[in-house]
Amino acid sequence: MSNFSFLKTSEWQDIYRDAALAEHYVLSDARTALFYGRRTVEVIVEWLYAYDPAFRRPYDDKLAALMTDASFKRQAPHGVQDKMHAIRKLGNDAVHDGRPIRPAEAMAMIKMLFHISHWFARTYTKGDPNAIPNQFDEAKLPPPPREVAQQSRAQLKKLAEAYLKSDEELRQARETEARLKAEIERLRAQVAATKIVNEAIPDNQDYSYTEAETRQILIDVLLREAGWVILEGARNRVSLRNPVSKVATIEERVEPMPNRQGFGFADYVLWGADGLPLAVVEAKKTSVDKERGKQQAKLYADALEEMHGQRPIIFYTNGYTISLWDDQFYPPREVQGFYTRDELQLLVQRRQTARNLAQMAANKSIVDRYYQEAAIRHVTEHFSQRHRRALLVMAT
Repeated sequence: MSNFSFLKTSEWQDIYRDAALAEHYVLSDARTALFYGRRTVEVIVEWLYAYDPAFRRPYDDKLAALMTDASFKRQAPHGVQDKMHAIRKLGNDAVHDGRPIRPAEAMAMIKMLFHISHWFARTYTKGDPNAIPNQFDEAKLPPPPREVAQQSRAQLKKLAEAYLKSDEELRQARETEARLKAEIERLRAQVAATKIVNEAIPDNQDYSYTEAETRQILIDVLLREAGWVILEGARNRVSLRNPVSKVATIEERVEPMPNRQGFGFADYVLWGADGLPLAVVEAKKTSVDKERGKQQAKLYADALEEMHGQRPIIFYTNGYTISLWDDQFYPPREVQGFYTRDELQLLVQRRQTARNLAQMAANKSIVDRYYQEAAIRHVTEHFSQRHRRALLVMAT
């Protein structure tokens, strides 16, 4: 009996098939499990845009674009969106990244996929939403066979291309065949009515991540995208002084801290080639405003500066949004992801090499009018006051 048996309906056959395949490979082939997890998310998202009129298909119909469209963000709970993005990224890693895929990643993925499927099924089921199981049972995972022939990245890439071609052919058929189009319109009206009824029934499922899950799934993926190698458990301090390795450590002990123990543990510290801290990352669970981690991150940065003589750049995040704060120069700002080691090294280096723009003279061979020089001076003074943007309005 599968954890996803509730998806085994005439309308959701494709979704159930891919979810069951993801579940089948969890204990035997983590890479393939991640591939089918991403595939299941893709089929669910396609179903939403095909049959729920509240989802308006954007011009760009790639999975990432569909999942960031305004209509998608309005309809899917934040916790569900987070898990979908995490599985999408993990699935991309499975196909395109040569790193070993850990069994724990496959286990985390299948639990996230269950939560996504639970929300999907209880929102669109024609039966009783409260009859949808809300607890994942690891005992239902198929045991690994004695001999496992794990699929390679090349095989999975070929499989992904075949699915992409098949999906596009089906999508075009839906749009061109008049009879099928009429049937889809009937189903869309039916789905909309069912959704209204189901959403009126309270859903007590918590789709958000805990802090540990936020760190393990969302943030780990984003750090790896920026080239960081995450060390777990005990680490070798010598390995941090390696010009090649780009090391991020977890639960780094820092001191002094203004608490009873006198020390604390930073969620992540990103290290430079010289063994000095380049950045500290404070993680909060996805349902919490990341601003609650701002002061905590600053205290960790204070402690790391005292320990190593170099103040790190500060990141604080809930896995959904990320803020960067170089508190010696600029106020916090939201960024799309974590910086690479070279980018962070450049930010730290600029603290010593940056010149005071307000004291720099304008080039008289270029600027020969008083109002031009006044405009330049105002802008340079503005930037010297730790602003990142300036607007000049001048007559043409």
